[in-house]
Amino acid sequence: APDAALPGDDLPDAAAIPAWDDLTPPERELFCRHMEVYAAAVDEIDQSLGRIMDRLEALGELDDTIIVVTSDNGGTAEGGRTGTRSYFAQFGTGVALPDDWVRDVPRDPELIGGPQVFSQYPAGWARVSNTPFRSFKSSTYEGGVHAPLILSWPAAPERAEAGLRDQYLFVSDLAPTILDLVDVSREAPAAAPQVDGQSIRPVLTDRRGPARSRQYFECVGTRALYDDGLKVVSPVPPTKGEGGAGGTWELYDLRQDPTETTDLAARNPDRVRAMAERWREEAWRNTVFPLDDDGGLHLARPATEMRLALPVSLSPFRPPLERFRSAKLTVLRSFRVEIDLDLHAGGSGTLVAHGDQGGGYGLYLEDARLHLAYNAYGHMHRASSGPLEPGRRRVVLRVDEETGLRWSLTCEVDEVEAVRMDDVPMLLGMAPFTGISVGYDYGGPVDWERAQRRGSSPLTDSTILSLVYVPGPRSPFDPTVINEIDGQVLHSAD
Repeated sequence: APDAALPGDDLPDAAAIPAWDDLTPPERELFCRHMEVYAAAVDEIDQSLGRIMDRLEALGELDDTIIVVTSDNGGTAEGGRTGTRSYFAQFGTGVALPDDWVRDVPRDPELIGGPQVFSQYPAGWARVSNTPFRSFKSSTYEGGVHAPLILSWPAAPERAEAGLRDQYLFVSDLAPTILDLVDVSREAPAAAPQVDGQSIRPVLTDRRGPARSRQYFECVGTRALYDDGLKVVSPVPPTKGEGGAGGTWELYDLRQDPTETTDLAARNPDRVRAMAERWREEAWRNTVFPLDDDGGLHLARPATEMRLALPVSLSPFRPPLERFRSAKLTVLRSFRVEIDLDLHAGGSGTLVAHGDQGGGYGLYLEDARLHLAYNAYGHMHRASSGPLEPGRRRVVLRVDEETGLRWSLTCEVDEVEAVRMDDVPMLLGMAPFTGISVGYDYGGPVDWERAQRRGSSPLTDSTILSLVYVPGPRSPFDPTVINEIDGQVLHSAD
């Protein structure tokens, strides 16, 4: 639609985005750095694809290689009004963050784009990236789900008409398309689920070829359904009792209004109800329920939650416990780490590390002392014990919730407090992002300065006899606790 209107500043999606002219000079400098790094990342992807194609050409295989290029969901507004150098601090897992919560730990802008900073550009750049479409990643408006697709196969046996296509396709169509192009059967075993998606081979060979006419969407509880040019969007998850087809729905005609600026729902209530019901049917068919609408990012059913909250014994020098399982032991709860240690003179290295430069904590031995490092989304806290005597030692790290989504940490040696750290922000949402490693600090380090001196800091000259994580009480801010109080463990639908 060449006359489609741009989404206006009056829409909720754009309300918090400042005008460039209203920014201060330091803000402009910071904003430019954020987008410079994003542009560099995109350029590196482009160059990497070029290197792959150059290699294929040198091998004489370029023309006979199917190349597919697409992107993730739309540009993200997770960085907020001013962007952030503390990406994981933005995710409150469904809780209201305190007023004094630091969403952007101040650090040298030159660190953005390097290994010490998990950054995210300001929401205004997401709006630029998504133009002309409305809204951002994690929404079901076009700005959250509309992505480019490039497909190339110069030596295809079936001649295709080059050029643009405007048919409606979905990412699940890619696998059956590639299998179809290379003449591989995609018949699934009788007991397997129905294969999703359909081959778009007819669209490739004919610019007017048929494509899919319907597709459902769901993202953290927001919903949408595309149906032959019309689209209903429910930008807010349904509340208890409304059911999968309930709540508020908007209606857009993407054939005339691809930027979703004119809501037709009030004029077409019957069509909206029918499409909402169709969404519910598609959601059941595609196992969407229960809706992951609490912002927790790690949906688990009640029985699974109970199993994942049991104490876990971890062995040294093994691969890290993956982050989903690790998060269930620590996020939005108190917990403790119990360590039986055979401490030798000169012993040094990592006892346990959980997280990375985006946020985490670690307990280390050095100079016959315990060293506790806590990375609060980029703000480092460190504390150390006095000298420890060699021998069999019982070390317990206690992490206890305080008011205002904060923790206090204490480390006891043989039931005597040796290290204390008070009033640090809880790690929640996607932090710690790296899972738990024992005997070494895996991947991106918790403490950058220590990693510069010791690398992954493997434990030497001492032995971890046992290490056990013991989950404690869940935070009253935990959405699953709130839902249980309300008599509903997980949000469901009729």
